[in-house]
Amino acid sequence: MISIGQSIREIEQREHQERVFRGCYASAIESVREYAVEIEPDLAALFRQHMAALERDLEAARLADDYQALQSSFRGELRDYRDRCREMVTRLRTEVSSAAMAIQTLTQSVSTNGAGYEADLHREVTRLEEAALLNDLGSIRTAINTSAAAIQQSFEQLQQRNRMVMAQLQDEIRSLHKAMENERRTLHTDPASGAWNQRKLAERFDQLLKLDESFGVLLLAVVNWRRVSREYSSQAAAACLKQLVTQLQSKFGADGVVGRWSEDVLAVIVETDPAAAAEAVRGVIEELADGYPPESERQAGLVLRIKAVVVGRKCGANAAEFYPRLGQHVAVLTA
Repeated sequence: MISIGQSIREIEQREHQERVFRGCYASAIESVREYAVEIEPDLAALFRQHMAALERDLEAARLADDYQALQSSFRGELRDYRDRCREMVTRLRTEVSSAAMAIQTLTQSVSTNGAGYEADLHREVTRLEEAALLNDLGSIRTAINTSAAAIQQSFEQLQQRNRMVMAQLQDEIRSLHKAMENERRTLHTDPASGAWNQRKLAERFDQLLKLDESFGVLLLAVVNWRRVSREYSSQAAAACLKQLVTQLQSKFGADGVVGRWSEDVLAVIVETDPAAAAEAVRGVIEELADGYPPESERQAGLVLRIKAVVVGRKCGANAAEFYPRLGQHVAVLTA
């Protein structure tokens, strides 16, 4: 009886320790998710989605191997987020530093040359004032002609210098505009897949709904994305997903119609009648039925298992019904 009682107490003690362990782990993941530093909103939102997925994995964990896989994924996600934030901050610092140096160089150049031309002008004006005091008409004419020629030459040099400065300034402005455009593109791009992010997709949906356009949306759910992300490196999983996005863009045009609606759902906007859109994507759905990449191109067993559905929206339909219907289809695909 004592042995049985002791065994029961040991079991209860282990169960209590496991509950405490799971609670601490859950609290740590929740804290990381809630207090992540937001260098870029979409990147932070994706990171929080990954943390939420880890919380679900923790609830399902039972064996030691489950916890070890969870620990590896947790560390990998933190490391990946740190590296991406560091890369973004470094890039911003470099761009700001380069712009500041260019503006500083331009300012110094303008100041230095402006001071030189001002000194030349003062010298010639002084020469003219001295000539005004002379009684020799020939000397006065000579002084006037010399100063006029010098002032004309300085004026022409100043004009030429100003044109060079303006050209340099315009070049720097173009460079800054290009850097700003790259940053805006980054804000609209999913970092892992290279596709549009959810915010950019939603902006396009809103535009189409406002214009009362007909269109279709191909939803592609990677039903094993979380398992693939755990079993393979984040780089390998992201590379496979990016390859799929590139293939979709080549089929439907590289003008931004392909996006990542959520962590495991891609969306392709086909801006035509829903029936025509369904026909246009039928071949893609059939190709992806056995997974991606195709069997002949698979390496190390990494396969994305995909479920697909087409959501259509006809001209004249109630715009308020679109997002709820889209959400219902996403929920069914990812259930």
